[in-house]
Amino acid sequence: MVAVDLYIAVRVAADGPVPGPYSMLALGMATAGTFDGTTFTRHEPTTFHCELQPISAGFVPETLAATGLDRAGLARTGTAPAVAMRQNAAWLAEQAGRHDARPVLAGRTLGHDWMFTSWYHARFGTGSPLGTAAHLDLTTLYALRAGRPLHAVTGAEMTERLLGHRAPASHVLDDALEQAALLSALL
Repeated sequence: MVAVDLYIAVRVAADGPVPGPYSMLALGMATAGTFDGTTFTRHEPTTFHCELQPISAGFVPETLAATGLDRAGLARTGTAPAVAMRQNAAWLAEQAGRHDARPVLAGRTLGHDWMFTSWYHARFGTGSPLGTAAHLDLTTLYALRAGRPLHAVTGAEMTERLLGHRAPASHVLDDALEQAALLSALL
């Protein structure tokens, strides 16, 4: 049994609130470090990024606009979801093997990102390479450490307090790298 966790920051861009009726349009991941139950060891990030073809006709215009992605363009040039999930599963396995560790997803909006990632792996891949419980919510961890109610915490506050700056809206891979840095600062 592997006794080490490999924390991987995740960020998803989607065109609606749930997978199935709506699509995951981009997936970004960045390794943050390993934790053996006592010590967190930060690692230079290794990354994964892909932009996916939409899987449905439905989308929420405001949600799509917030992604900054061209949905029609992704329908032509995006990676097919089955290919993207195979590539992501292979990347996750490679990272776990490199560190002799079990991958654990971590994110600031983890419920949303986990839901899309897990559903896409189940629907288009061979099942989630992360299991059903390998995840860590950064906002919850921050709220507990800061002694603040969860609903009073914002991503901008976390970034400013832990990293010393406010990040502008950006690309999913940039967000994943920032979240890896947030996790390192928290641990």
